[in-house]
Amino acid sequence: MKSEFYAAVSQISSERGITAEEILEKVEQALISAYKRRFGASQNVSVRIDPNTGEAKVYAEKRVVAEVEDPREEIILAEARRLVPNIAVGQVISIETTPRDFGRIAAQTARQVFLQQIREAERNKVISEFAGRVGEMVSAVVRRVTPQGVYLSADRAELLMPSREQVPSEHYRINQHLKVYITEVREDKRGPQIVVSRSHPKLVERLFEMEVPEVLRGAVEIVALARDAGVRTKVAVRALQPGVDPVGSCVGQRGVRIQSVVNALNGEKVDVVPWSADPATFVANALSPATVVEVRLDEETRTATVIVPDKSLSLAIGKEGQNARLAARLTGWRIDIKNVTTLLEEGKTVEAGAEGPTVEETVLVHDLDLATAREETRRVRADRTVVYQKVTYGPLPEGYAGRTVSVRGTSQGLYVYDGQQLLISFRRGGETVPPAPRAEQPAAPAAEEAAPPPIPQEAWDALEQARLEQRKVTPDGTLVYQRARYGPLPPEVIGQQVGVRSTAEYLAVYSEGQPVALFRREEEGDGQE
Repeated sequence: MKSEFYAAVSQISSERGITAEEILEKVEQALISAYKRRFGASQNVSVRIDPNTGEAKVYAEKRVVAEVEDPREEIILAEARRLVPNIAVGQVISIETTPRDFGRIAAQTARQVFLQQIREAERNKVISEFAGRVGEMVSAVVRRVTPQGVYLSADRAELLMPSREQVPSEHYRINQHLKVYITEVREDKRGPQIVVSRSHPKLVERLFEMEVPEVLRGAVEIVALARDAGVRTKVAVRALQPGVDPVGSCVGQRGVRIQSVVNALNGEKVDVVPWSADPATFVANALSPATVVEVRLDEETRTATVIVPDKSLSLAIGKEGQNARLAARLTGWRIDIKNVTTLLEEGKTVEAGAEGPTVEETVLVHDLDLATAREETRRVRADRTVVYQKVTYGPLPEGYAGRTVSVRGTSQGLYVYDGQQLLISFRRGGETVPPAPRAEQPAAPAAEEAAPPPIPQEAWDALEQARLEQRKVTPDGTLVYQRARYGPLPPEVIGQQVGVRSTAEYLAVYSEGQPVALFRREEEGDGQE
């Protein structure tokens, strides 16, 4: 039957993860130390413990001599031969010397040394186990939250997450389960210290390896990663195996894989973009989810000038420049973002004889609003302005007074064309040339130079006399009036109540007492409910 000593050793071995042989060895060393403290340190003694009963016996090694000078180190030949008959002078014999008073004091000393040895064994075990796990991700449980850092436990070891490795937006709770990244294992005066992180970019990479089998087995490679811990992460991936969709593999069916990564990061947004060897394509992909019209690279300064539609400018830059900043860190290029209107105002267009499409043609392909906008004609006034939806824009270049031009209007701007050539563009709601009072308008030199208003003045007078009704603008920028839908309206009135006046031919929309849109009822109402 096993003794209580054996049961205690087995329990400690199970709880501490140390073998029973190591525990017995430490106890024997502790008993030797206690014996030498009590009876002198000059003796060469050893201790043997019965693992079943826990009985400890002390053995002293003595040299066999003909005449004893030091009884603690030597034994006379006659006495030695009573124990070992064939022993000779000069040999060493082990003699049991367990003292009768090897009791309370020795046991207390042994206990102290024993506990110290156990702690040291645990420390060495932790260091040997975690030293080879730097760079790995582990699951840990929060145990204490202090000003110095957060203490966690994992695999019977204590982990420390200092303030610099924490995510500012996260709040840690006792018994909270977290995925952490091991950054360092070091010796400290208080024991081994395992430093972990929640803000390290490699944590995201380890999460993808756990959730995406293609990443773990090498079919999909994470080429670059940029992280703003707690807010957003951008990951560039490529396929190393034919037929594998790198982005689709990371996102998973219905986004289940990427959602698991986001949940482990407590809601941090993760953008997965395809990597490309072409820097221009890579920069355009890195600015996702913004639409990119064109990317121009300057190899000397490693600057990428990115042209985006007007409506995508804020999306490309991101909140406080976050999207552009992460894209720059992901690609290694300095990114300068410009919208189409700014680029056209700067006059940076491709010459007509140059190869490839002009910026204007590229904009028509990528800017859906402009590509689908209706083209209308306007007569340029003597002061080189045009009127569009009762707002005057100008001045146009010299030589265009009295000529007919084409205009395209979007929610963001007005574009003026001479045939297929873009002359100038204006921001909607930006600086415009207000119409001059009728009494002060200069007389037109010829009848063909007189620019008529968009609709006859009597039509405007009839609209001003019509009853003002209220309508709410729908999220798609349209409104419904008498079973017909009209739009699109300027983005600043989306979701708001606007005023509507109508006649048999026209419908005018007002915001804060000012007209913002005008439609021909028989042409622009699409008749949808």
